[in-house]
Amino acid sequence: MGLTEFTKFGDLPAELRLMIWNMAIRPANEPAAHVFTVFNTESEEEQQANALQSLIPGSSQCGLAAPRSSSGISSWRDGNPSAYMVDAGLWTACHESRYEMERTYKQSEWRSSQNVYDSPCTSIIRAGGPTDKEEMHITVRPTTDLFILRPFRGETIDWANLGSKIPFFRRLIEANFEAEHIALEYDPSWMEGAPEPREEEETSEGSEETTTTGSDFLQRSKGMFNCAARACSDQVPWAMEMWFVDKSFSRSDLSDKAKQDGFKWRQQFRGNGCTYVEMYSSDVKTKYEGSIWDFVDELETGLEEHFDKVYASNTQEHPSGRNLPVAPQVHVLACLVDGQ
Repeated sequence: MGLTEFTKFGDLPAELRLMIWNMAIRPANEPAAHVFTVFNTESEEEQQANALQSLIPGSSQCGLAAPRSSSGISSWRDGNPSAYMVDAGLWTACHESRYEMERTYKQSEWRSSQNVYDSPCTSIIRAGGPTDKEEMHITVRPTTDLFILRPFRGETIDWANLGSKIPFFRRLIEANFEAEHIALEYDPSWMEGAPEPREEEETSEGSEETTTTGSDFLQRSKGMFNCAARACSDQVPWAMEMWFVDKSFSRSDLSDKAKQDGFKWRQQFRGNGCTYVEMYSSDVKTKYEGSIWDFVDELETGLEEHFDKVYASNTQEHPSGRNLPVAPQVHVLACLVDGQ
């Protein structure tokens, strides 16, 4: 018998077995981080490319699939840093493990009361490829967890309608709630798509107004910068907070003060083998050109321009039906790997 085997588990008292199953479940009150590929459901090419790994296989109404790695391969199991992987197998391991999962996530309770806000959602997916029929359960909390989206093709994402196509977001929207935390993983190459400032025309003599030329900020930006800008604009009325993950950060990059504080009072999301921690520019020892802070400054400046131009008169109706423009707040996260 190997050191990882314990054949006498079934001989333990039932109370002890349930305690062990419960300890294997991630803390239900701890915000979690989940990673998905996001794609355009209106594109036949993107649907076909993600069909086998889609959250709802074969559906054209769901824009989420298994996360893609840097090599472009999508997989629910391999290298997936999502918190839903920690206890996904406990739904089907045995009756006792399922009992503890249902008790922890209060499945029967929220189903009977229809309490939508912060209620957990569990999706049943096909974990493998075309010949692997094994099903896997993933559980998320739409209003408190972080959803890290890896675009299949950034320029084609329909941010405005994406939320209504994803089951656990659609349920919130229908109940007039919002998903709170959406994230993209920043790459310095995004800055290549940052737009040039609009040209200002000279103020005519005796006039107090200065007119500007050039198209809107969202139209002038390109590539993933444009994708990120649209995600932070009023095109996403179903999200409250937009986070950008800088995976280049490590604990050695952090200032002594940040380490000493232990990230108290920071927003944190627990992943599978890592923790996503809210960061401020003062937390980093050195800054470099094209850093995520330069990106955020450029992004926020452009978004201010966008809102000034489109909603200055407050006569155009906001996509969400509200009178005033509402956009997600922008924040930065570091992904700190356990043991490093």
